[in-house]
Amino acid sequence: MSKSSTYKRAALATLIGAALLCIQSTGLAAIKDMKNHLPDDYLVKQFDWSMVLYVPDTRGYLDYNGTSLYPITKVCVNFNEHATPLRTKSYEELWYHKKKTLGLRRQNSVQIEPDSDGTIIICPSQKKEQPDFAFAVSDTLVRLLVDIHFRDATSSHVMIPGSDYDEIVEALKRYGIYSEKVKKASLSSCPLSVRLRTYPEPRDELFYLHR
Repeated sequence: MSKSSTYKRAALATLIGAALLCIQSTGLAAIKDMKNHLPDDYLVKQFDWSMVLYVPDTRGYLDYNGTSLYPITKVCVNFNEHATPLRTKSYEELWYHKKKTLGLRRQNSVQIEPDSDGTIIICPSQKKEQPDFAFAVSDTLVRLLVDIHFRDATSSHVMIPGSDYDEIVEALKRYGIYSEKVKKASLSSCPLSVRLRTYPEPRDELFYLHR
């Protein structure tokens, strides 16, 4: 990667951090309703693309006598190409049962350009109906971050509902991903880094994948 690209990304990360402070009250509180759209024009203008993770209600699915696969947790990933108009398509569906991965179904291929920058947005959980939410979402998130990394692109921010933040952060430790406040590291020594930001209340932490 060229020096100019590195400087550009560093400047972009600083700009994003400052600008996100300004939009917390405008649209992100309504993010639970945004499976097929983005809550604020800022996200469309600032990022090249976005991915939205949401966990639909699967109560009753595969619930029958003798089943060994109930309850099921399903994670859906939508991909938004920030064109005009915004273009949205279903990317992947992942299935989990009692903290075990059952499978993945890719709905569509997506085009993520090298050196592009996107954001990943996680919709809030329904805690009573989704006991495996943090496990399933963190597993999906890590898979997407690796996917993006191998496309030579970046996801400079992952936006997480404040009510689910601590559980997701704890679940990420299974993959060796820790906050810089817990384990100090540098960008040069870690293969992957990501900034997690909560909504609607602002909370911002940098996380590293430790070898």
